[in-house]
Amino acid sequence: MWHPERCDLCGECLEACQYVNYDSEKAIAEIKALMEGKKTDILKDCVTCMACNEYCADVKGNAANPFDRIAELHEKTGIQHVPPAIVNFLNGSVMRSELIKGDPDKPVMSICVQEAMLPARALESQMFDGLTIAKGGKYFCFFAQLHVGKESITRENMPTFVNAVASLGAKEVIFLHDECHVAATKIAPDYGIEVPFKSIHIIEYMLNYLKEHRNNITKINKKIACHRNCSSRYISAEIEPMLDELFELVGVERVARKYDRDKGLCCTFAFGPLMPKKAEEVREMNIADAKEHGADAMVFVCPWCWRTLAGECEEHGLSPIFITDLCRMALGEKKLS
Repeated sequence: MWHPERCDLCGECLEACQYVNYDSEKAIAEIKALMEGKKTDILKDCVTCMACNEYCADVKGNAANPFDRIAELHEKTGIQHVPPAIVNFLNGSVMRSELIKGDPDKPVMSICVQEAMLPARALESQMFDGLTIAKGGKYFCFFAQLHVGKESITRENMPTFVNAVASLGAKEVIFLHDECHVAATKIAPDYGIEVPFKSIHIIEYMLNYLKEHRNNITKINKKIACHRNCSSRYISAEIEPMLDELFELVGVERVARKYDRDKGLCCTFAFGPLMPKKAEEVREMNIADAKEHGADAMVFVCPWCWRTLAGECEEHGLSPIFITDLCRMALGEKKLS
C-alpha cells in the first residue's frame, strides 16, 4: 500500500531505477505527479519490477512503497495496456486445487499454482517428506495482478486468499513462492486484513532443515549468481541474510556482481510482451554479468524467473538451478549440475 505520509520527495527511488534514465529533478517531478494522480512518464516506463519499493524501504528507510502507487495509477489511468490473454493467464484462481495430506504434526506447505513452473522433481526431497501440500487456484494470492495494472483484483481477493490458507488449520504455513509470503506478511496487513497464521518463507524453512542436518551436506564448491525476483523487493531485509547463510552452508560462493541484491535485474516475464526489445537487452545484461564475474550457475528463488531465464542461461553455459534443487544437490539427492 502507498504511504504518501512517508514520502519526503527525495526522488531517489526513481533516480535509482535501472530501466529509466531520470536525474534527480526529473525523479522528484515524477513522484510529485504520482502523488497528484497524474498521467506521467513513469507509468508507461515502469517494468513493474518493484525495485523502487526496496530502494525506499531498505536503502532510504522510508517504506513509502512508490511501486504500490504506480500499480494503483496503472489501473486508474489505463496507461499500461497489458493484453487480456496475459491478464487471464495470471489469474491462477481458475486452476484445479488439491490438498495432499501429510503428517498432522508437520507443517503445511502451499505451492500455490507454481507446480507447472517448477523444474521436474524439484520438491522430491527429504526436506518436504510428510508435509501437507496445498496447491492450485484455491490458494492463489493474486499478487501477480500488480504486474498487469489490476491492483483492485489483488485488493478484492486478498481476504479470499487469507481465508483459504487459514482453512488449512495450520498455525504455520510454508510458502514456496515469494509472492504468497509477501501477500500474507505485507499486502494483507496493509489492507487491514488479519492473518491468523504465521507465514514461513521457503528459504527460512530449508535453511533450518539444513542446519539440523548439516552432517548430511556435501559442499557443492561452485560459484553462483543469485537472481533477484520482483516480489522479494518487499522482504529483502528478511530474505537476503538467510540466503547468504544458506549459500555458505551448502558450499557455494555468491559472486559479487553488478546486478545483484538491490541492483538485481528483473527476469522480464512481466514486461517482456509489452517491451520485447528492452526485455531482451535486460536478459542479456543479466546473464553476461553473471558470466563475467565467474559464476558457474544462476540460482533462482522464483519458479517464474527460473522458467523465463533457464533456456537462455543454458545457451550461455550457465547452469540454471532452482533453489530447492541447490539444496537437493547438497543433500546428495540430485546430481551436481
